[in-house]
Amino acid sequence: MNSVLAKIISSHQKDWDCRLPFAMAAYRASRHDSTSYSPNFLTFGREVYGAVDILYGSPDDADDRL
Repeated sequence: MNSVLAKIISSHQKDWDCRLPFAMAAYRASRHDSTSYSPNFLTFGREVYGAVDILYGSPDDADDRL
């Protein structure tokens, strides 16, 4: 989590608490090697889609079309 926050906070490092929800959303949406599932899928039984996924489709939808 520290490496993710280090990439998105400003140089003065005082806005990490404002950026934390976005870092956590990215972490929860990413598929983990140990389980092959995302934490969202393990918690809710389905993936959680954002506005961008609805507009442009999710990467998982692209796999279904092949």
